[in-house]
Amino acid sequence: NKIAKGLVTELLTFYIRSKKGEDPSWTVNNPQGELDILRKSENSITCIECKYNINNVNIENAISKLKNKMSEYEGGKVSGEIWTWQNPHQDVKKRFEKESISLISIQNVLQNNRIFSQSSFRKTKEFLKR
Repeated sequence: NKIAKGLVTELLTFYIRSKKGEDPSWTVNNPQGELDILRKSENSITCIECKYNINNVNIENAISKLKNKMSEYEGGKVSGEIWTWQNPHQDVKKRFEKESISLISIQNVLQNNRIFSQSSFRKTKEFLKR
């Protein structure tokens, strides 16, 4: 069940980024370990890690791993993002802000941008609650 939630989180992130007109790469091998999603443009690179519930992971470890993966890319601006299904706690948000890593709530993106119908959003929420 934990693996399924993680995979759904990655797929939703990939889907949202694709709907924005981007062409992200999914599950990219990196010398520092697998990167969930990579988005490259002419002058920037975004390294994206996905966590079902960022509030239940070792924050320092997550930051360290993402920064190591980001260090593998050169040329242009390299940034990091963590996408999470569960809304992050305020202290978690502040810790990522301190490191200049964007922390994005998939639920908020789906609700605010109406990427899914209300029915599809409810079904997704119900599935991920299991």
